[in-house]
Amino acid sequence: MKLKYEMTSKERILRTIEWKEVDHLPLTVNGICHTSVIDLNKKLNGDAFKISDYWLDLGTDTGIFVGLPTVLPPDVEVQYSTRRITGEKCDILTKEYRTPKGILTQAVRKNEHYPFDEISMFSDHLVPAERSYKYMVDSSQDLDALEYIFSEPENSEYDWTWGFVKEAKKYADKKGVVLTGCIDGIGDPLLWMSGLNNIVFMSADEPESLHRYIEILSRWTMRRIEVLLDMGVDTILRRGWYECSDFWSPAMFREFLLPALKKEAELAHSAGMKYAYIMNSGVDALAGLIAEAGIDMQTNAEPETNDFIGLRKTFQNKVAMCSGINNYHVIEAGDETDIDAAVRYAIETYAPGGGFILCPGDSVGGVGLSSEAVSENNIKNVHHLINSWKKYQ
Repeated sequence: MKLKYEMTSKERILRTIEWKEVDHLPLTVNGICHTSVIDLNKKLNGDAFKISDYWLDLGTDTGIFVGLPTVLPPDVEVQYSTRRITGEKCDILTKEYRTPKGILTQAVRKNEHYPFDEISMFSDHLVPAERSYKYMVDSSQDLDALEYIFSEPENSEYDWTWGFVKEAKKYADKKGVVLTGCIDGIGDPLLWMSGLNNIVFMSADEPESLHRYIEILSRWTMRRIEVLLDMGVDTILRRGWYECSDFWSPAMFREFLLPALKKEAELAHSAGMKYAYIMNSGVDALAGLIAEAGIDMQTNAEPETNDFIGLRKTFQNKVAMCSGINNYHVIEAGDETDIDAAVRYAIETYAPGGGFILCPGDSVGGVGLSSEAVSENNIKNVHHLINSWKKYQ
């Protein structure tokens, strides 16, 4: 079927988020939510504008991601060391953050599960206790030093980003695509820096300390949202991978996470921007709270583990959705027939009524591949996805 193109991609995306009529059902694999085709990004050397052009030329909707660096205060000293500890089967790589308010320490087990020579402050690799020997924040006594690290940054820290945004806005205005400001949020940094058990224990034994921990991250997040709004982004895309009901009960979410999430959405709305919220699994139990928070679009929900029909009813005319296709089983491991069936089902079952953007539940590619390797099959299957989307409009 030949699609009608009576709107720019930006108009189509923003109107869909607002549950307004559009010229056709949007499909995105890049730049709108936490979805990209990693193999294509490698081929194009990560050039955001070439990547956007590629997907626009295929008729899909896309955008340009804008992120902010996390930079330590200039007087925080970082020191690395490696040591052997009795009872451990491998070396322990340690990173210390020496601040005027105290020392924070991260330590990881150097093995096949953590082959890296450095430790990022934020990384999914740090969450499992099998990898982290010591978390950066594992007690309330670490909060003074943490608060110092997340103190208000100097504006000069964002000079490179401002330069990129200047070029990105020119491109976005010319091509009619959205600028998507990316935020780490609160729940993800909590688990990156503390792991799951420390957060669960703190919520039960020291709830006031957890509230303080969250408030430190909330102030940092709000400042970063303000910077992105000043930069002129169209939407804020906020991480919530580790805020799902796999980790937080609805009662815990309401007490600890919901107040900050509401403030963030209100700040974005005060500037006329849309607020999108990433959550892949465990969305069903929190759907009412997500709507209550004032979220405009829920993104990246996994269709194989969430009740999409129930979510669409809960979110009706309030929270748009951006997802619908499993990225791994269907696109990476499936074939043209699997992809076609999944696209047809998603369009016929989830899309009616508006407020829906079709996309994979997560990024395509990158799993089990070296940093240089590229899977042409993944790119080919995304083309099958696009062809089926066009067919079933």
